Amino acid sequence: MSSLNTTATTKHDFTFQQIGTDANAVVNRQGSLGQSVSFTSGTGFQQINAVLDLQNIPLATGTTYTINFSRAEQPAVDGKYIIPFSNIKSFAIANNTTGTASEIQLYAGTSNGQSSAFQEPFAYKTGGVTLKGQSSWSYTSPYVGTTVPTGGFTFTIKNTSVEHVTGVGATTGLAPTPVSFNLMAVGVSGSQDPNGTPTTFTYDYELTYKV
Repeated sequence: MSSLNTTATTKHDFTFQQIGTDANAVVNRQGSLGQSVSFTSGTGFQQINAVLDLQNIPLATGTTYTINFSRAEQPAVDGKYIIPFSNIKSFAIANNTTGTASEIQLYAGTSNGQSSAFQEPFAYKTGGVTLKGQSSWSYTSPYVGTTVPTGGFTFTIKNTSVEHVTGVGATTGLAPTPVSFNLMAVGVSGSQDPNGTPTTFTYDYELTYKV
């Protein structure tokens, strides 16, 4: 097994302030969700040893990007390497694109002969989460996580802006929109990929994302 020293912090925050006055009082309401989870290096409860980090991935109108978590492809300076996740502890994705027509959809579904889909975040169904421009979505299971089966989990991101423009309830005057997204996932990795080739990457990586 390669040497791994991996930590991560997930932050899910929402803050607000509401100020008003009347003849008798000043109203000042404020609050924060402020939830966070930290992961240490390892393979047990609230521990991780692998990170998938995808930045500014482009999606043309109507196209899809599918991840198989049993052999996730991590871009690198010299090409790419394979991360064979055996368990997913946390996952986050953001639609980077602005504009009212910008839209991506997230769903779980088998593809390319894979045996299973990453359905747990969607109440064990195939899903269908919509992310408008500059919005985000996340899933965290810090203790036991989600086990990736031998056949692999698949997770698909689709640019549905063309469907938003032309489908039911569409806003007129909009054009199909190319989008880009950022995606991060942390979890536990096996020592080799599904084809039996040893995984030999070594890194010290601290991951922080905020949604």
